[in-house]
Amino acid sequence: MSNLITSDHKRMIIGMGQTGLSCARFLIAKGLPFDLCDTRDYLPNQADIAAEFVDSKVFNGELDGKLLAGYQELIVSPGISISEPAIRFACQQGSLIRGDVDIFAEYVNKPVIGITGSNGKSTVTTLVGDILTAAGHKPAVCGNIGTPVLEVLLNDDDYLCYVIELSSFQLETTHHLAAEVACVLNLTEDHMDRYDSMVAYHQAKHRIFQGCRSVVINREDSLTQPLVSDSMPKRSFGMQFTDSYEGARNQYSIANQEIDGRCHGSDSQEYLMYQQQRIFPVAELKIKGRHNQLNALAAIALIESLPASFAVPTEQLTQVLSRFSGLPHRCAWVVEHEGIEYFNDSKGTNVGSTLAAI
Repeated sequence: MSNLITSDHKRMIIGMGQTGLSCARFLIAKGLPFDLCDTRDYLPNQADIAAEFVDSKVFNGELDGKLLAGYQELIVSPGISISEPAIRFACQQGSLIRGDVDIFAEYVNKPVIGITGSNGKSTVTTLVGDILTAAGHKPAVCGNIGTPVLEVLLNDDDYLCYVIELSSFQLETTHHLAAEVACVLNLTEDHMDRYDSMVAYHQAKHRIFQGCRSVVINREDSLTQPLVSDSMPKRSFGMQFTDSYEGARNQYSIANQEIDGRCHGSDSQEYLMYQQQRIFPVAELKIKGRHNQLNALAAIALIESLPASFAVPTEQLTQVLSRFSGLPHRCAWVVEHEGIEYFNDSKGTNVGSTLAAI
């Protein structure tokens, strides 16, 4: 991809929240000028922003299409819809719409693990990061999960790879991520206030696959399966091993004593599996539920899609799987009272996540 960031471009950062300010600081570090705007009339930290970015103009209030059309690049924060009339107008006049992840993709030169989906992406992102950390691979865990990608990229020397949780809003403004491995974990209706249809939501999510080097696919959700070449390296996960799927190659699944008629011993425990090989006993996972078993399989598949230099010894993998207890407010066990277990799943904000928890 040709470098779109040049010193003679006029740039407007739209949104002065955490992501927008991380863009501003990154551009300053690269010696590139920009202006800032926000739809809010006044921000609590307005004076601090003006003092920090003294060479930039700062605009507040309703977006002005004619003003925005005077900029060659609009760097839009994920909290601002690119369907805003002023942004659409500027785009029609030739302005390029970008986001922080798109800028990140231009500068990063280390492997990127890109993770999106309607549900489970924070859990999988965290688990991948924990496993790579245990193996000494120094990952940066960032993106929609918390720390903006450009804030982390300013400290690039501290990391060997990037594990990025990506929302559909971030992917809308990303043109070429070129991840080492990318995955859409699952797709159910979500954010329909921002999208005209499920098709538009699906298209936004699948932007994660642009330029990627390998993919991880959920065999049980056809909406996650990308249109990529037959030669693209693929791994897949699902509850059951399937002989007919992708030539039965590189499958992660759940199995007990028997899988496709092959005996695995006298016990009847369920295991996380790769092909016919046991990885880890399901009963020893601290995260509960079938959806979390799939999350664990997805995390392992993503890690094993990386170059050989990022291999994870079995000891480190099993240590993390045995102690990882999930994230707060995501199907988190609270207490058992009179034979009834109570779980906090307050992060379940769509129908798909609630059904998975049940």
